[in-house]
Amino acid sequence: MYFSDIPGMDELKEKLMESVKNKRVSHTQLFFGPEGSANLALAIAYARYIQCSQPTENDACGKCPSCLKYNKLQHPDLHFIYPVAKKGKSSESDENESSDKSGDEPSSLDFIKEWREFILTNKALVSYKDWLEFAGFGKRALIYTRDTREIFKRLNYKSFESQYKILIIWYPEKFFHSASHRLLKSLEEPPDKTVFILVSENKDEILPTILSRCQSTFVPPFTQPELKQALQNNLHLSETESSHYASIADGNFVVARHLANENSDFHNYFDFFANWFRYCYNFKYKPKKTEAKEAPYFTDALKIFESMGQEGQKHFLLFGIRLLRNSLFYSVKTEKLVKLEGEEQLFARNFSPFVHSQNITLYSDAFGKAIMALERNSSPNMVFTNLTISVHELISATRTKSVS
Repeated sequence: MYFSDIPGMDELKEKLMESVKNKRVSHTQLFFGPEGSANLALAIAYARYIQCSQPTENDACGKCPSCLKYNKLQHPDLHFIYPVAKKGKSSESDENESSDKSGDEPSSLDFIKEWREFILTNKALVSYKDWLEFAGFGKRALIYTRDTREIFKRLNYKSFESQYKILIIWYPEKFFHSASHRLLKSLEEPPDKTVFILVSENKDEILPTILSRCQSTFVPPFTQPELKQALQNNLHLSETESSHYASIADGNFVVARHLANENSDFHNYFDFFANWFRYCYNFKYKPKKTEAKEAPYFTDALKIFESMGQEGQKHFLLFGIRLLRNSLFYSVKTEKLVKLEGEEQLFARNFSPFVHSQNITLYSDAFGKAIMALERNSSPNMVFTNLTISVHELISATRTKSVS
């Protein structure tokens, strides 16, 4: 990963490169940003730049021995710590504090091959959930005391090739209590010429005593144009496809990649959403199970919604919330905030009379409850039917008010 691989964020990249040029690299840094941001990719690009022997003004050189090793994440002075678990098991139980049983704990070093493949394949634009699935960990992985013991022992050795030894800790919020205290001790007395880079999605879950020792850098979510470019660069999508997924994912590259990689035949959320809302606007009754057979479109819509799978259904509903909020921007005369294009923009403008400051929270609540119900494994048909009724009632209430 190079700085040039990450679209946008020029000011942030420049700030990081200037710290290296001016020899003001802080020994403990935190890169934090939401899921789907470039926080880990930026941390690796920064580490590469620090250890590059011939850095240019704008990026690492890509030719020196250090850069060539970074291409495979095999630089001897680059270390990683990340959540792990025993194969096929989740780390649901508390850590055994007994040191004589620490050999039973998994370690990042046990999964370094999988980790390198995971990062290189996905250009470091990854999520915790993706890592669990890729490594076969089940539902949960953690950072154990064994990791801090083994890695920090290595950090006390002299560097092999570079001026700095660098440790990237991905997801420090997953430290066991005892492991986090070992980390704190190392941060208080860092080994010579060592840089710690913590990469987090949930800054508030990190121990305050660790946070207080970090120089924090916020990595924002991608803008829609940046996400569009990232999709084109990394997934080789067409301009139309990348624009479509970027508009749905709302800055989250991980979500956009999942949408693009879905095996489902259904991808065009907007067409389905628009047709569904037209149905909600037109029908004159509250559909019941016995009446669904009398509404052919609705039965087809149920089948389409069910075919998306749980993640697709959730993303579709999140897309719907975003479209409605953009309608609100037209309603309250703040069109400059609209971040839609083409047909989606036209729909948001045309539907704006039915979205206002008094009912936008009701729309959001209805969609939010539907998402929660899906996460609790409720029937997709029931969830979609109930939401259809709610949307119909909200539209009807606005129509009745405007008539009166």
